Amino acid sequence: MQLPQANAAVVFAEGDPTLRSVVADKLSSRRSLTLAGVATAMPELIGMVEGVWPDVVILGRNLPRVTQAAVVRRLRSVRPQTPILLMTGSALTGVAEALREGAWVALHYDCSALQIASAVLRAHAGEWGPRDAANREAPPPVLTPRESAVLGALMSGRPERDCWTALGMSERTFRTHERHVWIKLGVEDRDAMIARAQALRRRYLIDGTQPPHG
Repeated sequence: MQLPQANAAVVFAEGDPTLRSVVADKLSSRRSLTLAGVATAMPELIGMVEGVWPDVVILGRNLPRVTQAAVVRRLRSVRPQTPILLMTGSALTGVAEALREGAWVALHYDCSALQIASAVLRAHAGEWGPRDAANREAPPPVLTPRESAVLGALMSGRPERDCWTALGMSERTFRTHERHVWIKLGVEDRDAMIARAQALRRRYLIDGTQPPHG
């Protein structure tokens, strides 16, 4: 698929300074994108969106004292037609809520500059929209932060003992959270849990392993 050629103005918001710098550099490196503003908190982001009228907003997951879902809800009240793309980590924490509020797709922080540009331009060109999120299978279940951490540790392929040690949990606590994840994902064993989580990730994320136009 050919990328749309129109230039897109982007406002990016991220509270974590390291991630903010990395993603902003990727956005600035693409001639097809104009980085119109970088915000570090929700009030600053709302002011930029109202003042700049960007073509696309990219929302990181680390704005202080607010969830992505809450920011999406506020953005939709200010500029309901502006596409909102999410940045997220390996866990799916918060993605389901933000999609329900009107975000269009989620991008992994490890995405290349080309992959991010592809997502932005496809959203700007109208190839994606809130209907795409709404028409997918039911959004991923909401996991607690500790459940997400356990799932991420198991998906990393590390030995079990290393997983619960790294998370500062006892084996019993670790396995309790794992069983809760099984229930939420509707599976009955670990292999099925990992397969299900990988399928959800492919459906809801553009990650660093996916072809940029896929």
